[in-house]
Amino acid sequence: MEVHLRRRLEVGVAAVNDSGSGLRAILTGFALHAQPGTTPRPASRSAGSPAGIARDAPPQVLSMTRPTYPREAHDKRIQGIVIVEILIDTEGRVARSRVIQSVPELDAAALAGVEAWRFKPAIRGGTPVPTTARAPIVFRLE
Repeated sequence: MEVHLRRRLEVGVAAVNDSGSGLRAILTGFALHAQPGTTPRPASRSAGSPAGIARDAPPQVLSMTRPTYPREAHDKRIQGIVIVEILIDTEGRVARSRVIQSVPELDAAALAGVEAWRFKPAIRGGTPVPTTARAPIVFRLE
């Protein structure tokens, strides 16, 4: 899916390992496109899924709105990244969310924002399955 945006967009990727063992992060189907008028590079492909993930297809974003910046945090010029763990149910809705990296003044807004997100659910054996994901929510003043 290709999305054209009029305004500047910052995108971040975060990986958190709380298992006590090694971490192997793999990005699949990820492409960076250069400025208009240049030739984009093809998307990279992974040779396989990381160990422990048993699914045929990961969840796919259908709609993802940016959380509302809390007025008080904005006025105090508070910025940061809140990392939220979400449970995506078999209907593609966020069934549960929790903050795993906090910016106290921004946590409630991050949680409220992800509740509206919608996904095509993860698929295993041709059947939708619940899955968890971690999302960095960036609050940055420009």
